[in-house]
Amino acid sequence: FDTDKVSFVQTANELFKTDKRFWSQFLKDYISAEIDKTLYINIFRHLAVNEKQIKYYLKIKEYLSETDINNLLEEVSWDKTFVVSILEVEKRFENIREIVQKNQDNWHYIELISPILKVYPEFCFQNIKNKSVETRENQRGRDVYERIASWLKLTQRIPGFEKEKLELIHELYNQKPNLPALKDEMRKAGLVK
Repeated sequence: FDTDKVSFVQTANELFKTDKRFWSQFLKDYISAEIDKTLYINIFRHLAVNEKQIKYYLKIKEYLSETDINNLLEEVSWDKTFVVSILEVEKRFENIREIVQKNQDNWHYIELISPILKVYPEFCFQNIKNKSVETRENQRGRDVYERIASWLKLTQRIPGFEKEKLELIHELYNQKPNLPALKDEMRKAGLVK
């Protein structure tokens, strides 16, 4: 490629336009920002959007303006987990907090809230507590109890609130009527002995 950089860049741009999905996979190993910054950004942006992998975003992060980043976030807005990954890299924790508030029932709740456990400890503890108690009151089944136990396990990564964490675990474990499957899942998660 060194022998004729100009024709490589020209051909690569043409190929990329014909089939972005195929050619971005191929060209990613041959392109650099030094060879063609615009194509480099286009290729890795395409890969980031299509594959939802933060490693591709990190390759172009330094070349993106705030507007570029916001456009990218808008394009992948349906995938809250990937959005949160980008926001975490950008240290936009307030935006993550808003996503957690608006997506309480998201299947990937743990991935959404994890980046802000230490940034907003009180918000996170209250959020997990409310979610756990509400879910226990309104849903039944071992898979539900397993999720509750995994949320409670998250509280162990939140700084402070030691007394409140123990009270919450105690309250859920000793609830009446007795829920043996919930107790079992809490033991499996190492929350109680």
